[in-house]
Amino acid sequence: MPPRKAEQTRIADLEERYAKALETIERMSQQQAQMAAQLGANQKQFFTGGQLVVGIRNVSNYSVGMLDKTSGQVVEYNLNPEVPGVADPRTRAVISYAFWQQIRTGNQVGRGLIVRDDSILGPAENAAPEDRPDDMHPDAKKNVILDPRMWIVDRTEDELRDAIAGMTSEPSLRRLLYAVDQEIVRIGESKYQDDPERARKSIRDLPALFRVVEELAEERLDELNPVAKVRHLETGSSNRLARA
Repeated sequence: MPPRKAEQTRIADLEERYAKALETIERMSQQQAQMAAQLGANQKQFFTGGQLVVGIRNVSNYSVGMLDKTSGQVVEYNLNPEVPGVADPRTRAVISYAFWQQIRTGNQVGRGLIVRDDSILGPAENAAPEDRPDDMHPDAKKNVILDPRMWIVDRTEDELRDAIAGMTSEPSLRRLLYAVDQEIVRIGESKYQDDPERARKSIRDLPALFRVVEELAEERLDELNPVAKVRHLETGSSNRLARA
Protein backbone atom coordinates (compact mmCIF):
# COMPACT_ATOMS: atom_id res chain seq x y z
CA MET A 1 0.00 0.00 0.00
CA PRO A 2 1.47 3.41 -0.95
CA PRO A 3 2.57 5.47 2.09
CA ARG A 4 -0.03 8.21 1.49
CA LYS A 5 -2.89 5.71 1.21
CA ALA A 6 -1.65 3.85 4.29
CA GLU A 7 -1.64 7.11 6.26
CA GLN A 8 -5.16 7.94 5.06
CA THR A 9 -6.33 4.50 6.15
CA ARG A 10 -4.70 4.92 9.58
CA ILE A 11 -6.37 8.32 10.08
CA ALA A 12 -9.73 6.89 9.01
CA ASP A 13 -9.31 4.09 11.55
CA LEU A 14 -8.48 6.60 14.29
CA GLU A 15 -11.51 8.72 13.41
CA GLU A 16 -13.74 5.63 13.49
CA ARG A 17 -12.31 4.63 16.84
CA TYR A 18 -12.92 8.07 18.31
CA ALA A 19 -16.44 8.13 16.91
CA LYS A 20 -17.16 4.72 18.44
CA ALA A 21 -15.83 5.85 21.81
CA LEU A 22 -17.96 9.00 21.71
CA GLU A 23 -21.01 7.00 20.60
CA THR A 24 -20.59 4.57 23.49
CA ILE A 25 -20.29 7.37 26.07
CA GLU A 26 -23.36 9.17 24.70
CA ARG A 27 -25.42 5.97 24.51
CA MET A 28 -24.65 5.01 28.09
CA SER A 29 -25.55 8.51 29.31
CA GLN A 30 -28.83 8.48 27.37
CA GLN A 31 -29.76 5.05 28.70
CA GLN A 32 -29.02 6.21 32.22
CA ALA A 33 -31.25 9.27 31.83
CA GLN A 34 -34.09 7.25 30.29
CA MET A 35 -34.04 4.64 33.03
CA ALA A 36 -34.02 7.29 35.74
CA ALA A 37 -36.99 9.04 34.14
CA GLN A 38 -39.06 5.90 33.61
CA LEU A 39 -38.49 4.20 36.94
CA GLY A 40 -38.86 5.33 40.50
CA ALA A 41 -36.83 4.23 43.48
CA ASN A 42 -36.07 0.56 44.00
CA GLN A 43 -38.81 -1.32 45.78
CA LYS A 44 -38.39 -0.64 49.47
CA GLN A 45 -38.77 -3.40 51.98
CA PHE A 46 -40.04 -2.40 55.39
CA PHE A 47 -37.72 -4.11 57.79
CA THR A 48 -38.88 -4.80 61.31
CA GLY A 49 -37.06 -3.18 64.21
CA GLY A 50 -33.71 -4.79 64.85
CA GLN A 51 -33.67 -6.70 61.56
CA LEU A 52 -30.20 -6.82 60.06
CA VAL A 53 -29.81 -5.17 56.66
CA VAL A 54 -27.08 -4.55 54.06
CA GLY A 55 -26.57 -1.85 51.45
CA ILE A 56 -25.62 -3.03 47.97
CA ARG A 57 -24.38 -1.20 44.89
CA ASN A 58 -24.12 -2.07 41.22
CA VAL A 59 -20.54 -1.29 40.10
CA SER A 60 -20.88 -2.54 36.53
CA ASN A 61 -21.91 -1.06 33.19
CA TYR A 62 -24.85 -3.49 33.10
CA SER A 63 -28.26 -3.41 34.75
CA VAL A 64 -28.72 -6.08 37.41
CA GLY A 65 -32.02 -7.64 38.47
CA MET A 66 -32.60 -9.82 41.54
CA LEU A 67 -35.54 -11.52 43.26
CA ASP A 68 -35.51 -11.82 47.04
CA LYS A 69 -37.73 -14.65 48.29
CA THR A 70 -36.13 -15.06 51.70
CA SER A 71 -38.99 -13.38 53.58
CA GLY A 72 -41.69 -15.55 52.05
CA GLN A 73 -42.68 -12.68 49.76
CA VAL A 74 -41.07 -11.82 46.44
CA VAL A 75 -39.22 -8.50 46.40
CA GLU A 76 -37.73 -7.39 43.09
CA TYR A 77 -34.62 -5.23 42.81
CA ASN A 78 -33.51 -3.65 39.54
CA LEU A 79 -30.19 -1.83 39.79
CA ASN A 80 -29.21 0.58 37.04
CA PRO A 81 -25.77 0.39 35.42
CA GLU A 82 -23.23 2.60 37.17
CA VAL A 83 -21.81 5.04 34.65
CA PRO A 84 -18.64 6.58 36.12
CA GLY A 85 -19.24 10.26 36.83
CA VAL A 86 -23.05 9.98 36.74
CA ALA A 87 -24.93 10.00 40.06
CA ASP A 88 -27.93 7.66 40.09
CA PRO A 89 -29.55 6.40 43.32
CA ARG A 90 -31.01 3.46 41.42
CA THR A 91 -27.60 1.82 41.35
CA ARG A 92 -28.07 1.07 45.08
CA ALA A 93 -30.55 -0.74 47.31
CA VAL A 94 -31.04 -1.87 50.92
CA ILE A 95 -31.62 -5.61 51.30
CA SER A 96 -32.05 -8.03 54.17
CA TYR A 97 -28.99 -9.71 55.63
CA ALA A 98 -30.60 -13.07 54.84
CA PHE A 99 -30.72 -12.17 51.15
CA TRP A 100 -27.15 -10.85 51.21
CA GLN A 101 -25.95 -14.13 52.74
CA GLN A 102 -27.62 -15.86 49.81
CA ILE A 103 -26.13 -13.73 47.02
CA ARG A 104 -22.66 -12.90 48.35
CA THR A 105 -21.32 -16.26 47.14
CA GLY A 106 -23.23 -16.06 43.86
CA ASN A 107 -22.39 -15.15 40.30
CA GLN A 108 -23.33 -11.47 40.45
CA VAL A 109 -20.93 -10.82 43.32
CA GLY A 110 -18.27 -13.15 41.92
CA ARG A 111 -18.24 -11.37 38.56
CA GLY A 112 -17.80 -7.99 40.26
CA LEU A 113 -21.25 -6.65 39.42
CA ILE A 114 -22.49 -6.15 42.98
CA VAL A 115 -20.63 -4.97 46.09
CA ARG A 116 -21.70 -4.32 49.62
CA ASP A 117 -22.03 -0.61 50.42
CA ASP A 118 -23.41 0.13 53.88
CA SER A 119 -22.80 3.85 53.41
CA ILE A 120 -26.33 4.11 51.99
CA LEU A 121 -27.95 2.86 55.21
CA GLY A 122 -29.91 5.34 57.26
CA PRO A 123 -29.33 5.98 60.99
CA ALA A 124 -32.34 3.88 61.95
CA GLU A 125 -31.25 0.86 59.93
CA ASN A 126 -29.41 -1.96 61.67
CA ALA A 127 -26.27 -2.84 59.67
CA ALA A 128 -25.38 -6.52 59.53
CA PRO A 129 -21.96 -7.77 60.71
CA GLU A 130 -19.03 -7.25 58.36
CA ASP A 131 -18.25 -10.05 55.93
CA ARG A 132 -15.23 -12.25 56.42
CA PRO A 133 -13.12 -13.08 53.34
CA ASP A 134 -14.32 -16.69 53.46
CA ASP A 135 -17.93 -15.49 53.30
CA MET A 136 -17.51 -14.04 49.82
CA HIS A 137 -17.30 -15.54 46.34
CA PRO A 138 -13.60 -16.35 45.74
CA ASP A 139 -13.48 -14.30 42.50
CA ALA A 140 -15.17 -11.19 43.89
CA LYS A 141 -12.08 -9.29 45.00
CA LYS A 142 -10.18 -9.65 41.72
CA ASN A 143 -13.16 -8.69 39.54
CA VAL A 144 -14.55 -5.65 41.40
CA ILE A 145 -13.76 -2.25 39.85
CA LEU A 146 -15.29 0.59 41.85
CA ASP A 147 -13.77 3.54 39.98
CA PRO A 148 -12.24 2.31 36.70
CA ARG A 149 -10.15 5.40 36.01
CA MET A 150 -8.58 5.40 39.47
CA TRP A 151 -8.19 1.62 39.25
CA ILE A 152 -5.97 2.22 36.23
CA VAL A 153 -3.94 5.28 37.29
CA ASP A 154 -3.23 3.96 40.80
CA ARG A 155 -1.35 0.94 39.42
CA THR A 156 1.99 0.37 37.75
CA GLU A 157 2.15 -1.41 34.42
CA ASP A 158 3.24 -4.65 36.10
CA GLU A 159 0.38 -4.39 38.59
CA LEU A 160 -2.06 -3.86 35.74
CA ARG A 161 -0.75 -6.92 33.93
CA ASP A 162 -1.12 -9.11 37.02
CA ALA A 163 -4.58 -7.77 37.89
CA ILE A 164 -6.04 -8.14 34.39
CA ALA A 165 -4.52 -11.58 33.91
CA GLY A 166 -6.37 -12.71 37.04
CA MET A 167 -9.78 -11.37 36.00
CA THR A 168 -12.52 -13.86 35.16
CA SER A 169 -15.36 -11.42 34.42
CA GLU A 170 -16.15 -10.02 30.96
CA PRO A 171 -18.26 -7.16 32.42
CA SER A 172 -15.29 -6.00 34.52
CA LEU A 173 -12.96 -6.07 31.53
CA ARG A 174 -15.47 -4.13 29.44
CA ARG A 175 -15.76 -1.61 32.28
CA LEU A 176 -12.03 -1.00 31.88
CA LEU A 177 -12.38 -0.60 28.11
CA TYR A 178 -15.21 1.85 28.70
CA ALA A 179 -12.84 3.85 30.94
CA VAL A 180 -10.35 3.95 28.06
CA ASP A 181 -13.10 5.33 25.80
CA GLN A 182 -13.99 7.92 28.44
CA GLU A 183 -10.36 9.02 28.64
CA ILE A 184 -10.10 9.40 24.85
CA VAL A 185 -13.26 11.51 24.76
CA ARG A 186 -12.19 13.53 27.81
CA ILE A 187 -8.89 14.42 26.10
CA GLY A 188 -10.68 15.36 22.91
CA GLU A 189 -13.24 17.59 24.60
CA SER A 190 -10.75 19.30 26.90
CA LYS A 191 -7.87 19.87 24.45
CA TYR A 192 -9.08 19.53 20.87
CA GLN A 193 -12.79 20.31 20.83
CA ASP A 194 -12.77 22.31 17.57
CA ASP A 195 -9.71 20.68 16.03
CA PRO A 196 -10.39 18.75 12.78
CA GLU A 197 -7.68 16.29 13.89
CA ARG A 198 -9.32 15.74 17.28
CA ALA A 199 -9.54 11.96 16.84
CA ARG A 200 -5.89 11.45 15.92
CA LYS A 201 -4.57 13.82 18.59
CA SER A 202 -6.82 12.47 21.36
CA ILE A 203 -5.73 8.89 20.76
CA ARG A 204 -2.11 10.01 20.36
CA ASP A 205 -2.28 11.67 23.79
CA LEU A 206 -3.84 8.66 25.51
CA PRO A 207 -1.65 7.96 28.59
CA ALA A 208 0.54 4.88 28.44
CA LEU A 209 -1.29 3.06 31.25
CA PHE A 210 -4.58 3.33 29.36
CA ARG A 211 -2.92 1.90 26.25
CA VAL A 212 -1.66 -1.01 28.32
CA VAL A 213 -5.11 -1.61 29.79
CA GLU A 214 -6.75 -1.56 26.37
CA GLU A 215 -4.32 -4.11 24.98
CA LEU A 216 -4.44 -6.41 28.01
CA ALA A 217 -8.22 -6.22 28.49
CA GLU A 218 -8.87 -7.09 24.84
CA GLU A 219 -6.43 -10.00 25.03
CA ARG A 220 -8.06 -11.27 28.22
CA LEU A 221 -11.54 -10.99 26.69
CA ASP A 222 -10.39 -13.12 23.78
CA GLU A 223 -9.01 -15.70 26.22
CA LEU A 224 -12.32 -15.83 28.08
CA ASN A 225 -14.37 -15.89 24.88
CA PRO A 226 -12.54 -17.79 22.11
CA VAL A 227 -15.56 -17.56 19.77
CA ALA A 228 -15.39 -13.77 19.86
CA LYS A 229 -11.65 -13.94 19.17
CA VAL A 230 -12.25 -15.92 15.98
CA ARG A 231 -14.89 -13.40 14.89
CA HIS A 232 -12.48 -10.50 15.49
CA LEU A 233 -9.76 -12.22 13.45
CA GLU A 234 -12.15 -12.95 10.59
CA THR A 235 -13.68 -9.49 10.43
CA GLY A 236 -10.76 -7.36 11.56
CA SER A 237 -12.95 -5.93 14.33
CA SER A 238 -11.96 -5.41 17.93
CA ASN A 239 -13.33 -5.61 21.43
CA ARG A 240 -13.05 -1.83 21.54
CA LEU A 241 -16.11 -1.66 19.26
CA ALA A 242 -18.23 -3.46 21.84
CA ARG A 243 -17.75 -1.49 25.02
CA ALA A 244 -21.24 -1.65 26.52
